[in-house]
Amino acid sequence: IEHALKKDPQTSYAHRNLGLYWIQTVNKAEALAELKKAYNLNPSTDQIHFWLGKAQADNNQKDEACRTWKKGEAIGDEEAAAERKKNCR
Repeated sequence: IEHALKKDPQTSYAHRNLGLYWIQTVNKAEALAELKKAYNLNPSTDQIHFWLGKAQADNNQKDEACRTWKKGEAIGDEEAAAERKKNCR
């Protein structure tokens, strides 16, 4: 991931993957920061709505998470739709 970011710091997939790494290491703030970068670089990044929403929820930003999952649902992201259905009104 670090190599990909050095080569092109504007690669949304590398930022997404770094965010996933931080989720696995339970560094919630870093996960959220990297997933936001990925989303801002390319909101079409695969599964970004699901993972960004998860990071937002993990950082006590439930309303933001629900909005993110709703956006994902609107573009056909089934995992985001399932999280929205499970966690949001």
